[in-house]
Amino acid sequence: MVASWSFGQPVHPINYRLLTRLEKLDPIAGFTRVSAPRGKFYSTKDLYADVFSFSPSELMAYNGILKRSYIKNYIERGEVVFLSGDFRVKSVQQMGEQDVFQSGLVIRGRSIDFPDGIIDLALPSQEVPESFALKPGDTLRVSESTT
Repeated sequence: MVASWSFGQPVHPINYRLLTRLEKLDPIAGFTRVSAPRGKFYSTKDLYADVFSFSPSELMAYNGILKRSYIKNYIERGEVVFLSGDFRVKSVQQMGEQDVFQSGLVIRGRSIDFPDGIIDLALPSQEVPESFALKPGDTLRVSESTT
């Protein structure tokens, strides 16, 4: 029973590790300009307006769906939600054993145009750089893509 539940819940760190060890989950793959999944770009304010009415349990479920789609390389989702805008970097930290991805960096930023918007940008990587170009206070620009 636990194993079958785990296959549908890769967003939990222990399940993700189990599924990758059992080779039941493909590793996260990067995309080229041509192979990127289709989706819609939202400004922070527009995305906030879309999810503002969600109850805490609906928001948790929605976030779970987005995480699961990411972990499964968007193969189960028709249209991806992309966020664009300028964000003031609040922190840059390394991922650890408690995280779904145990190696990489997470950048947390606050929207410059809409202060209620916060982005956590996960950058999983086998090799984590000793230093990172973005520091707290810097601006992270997430631009819309034409592809």
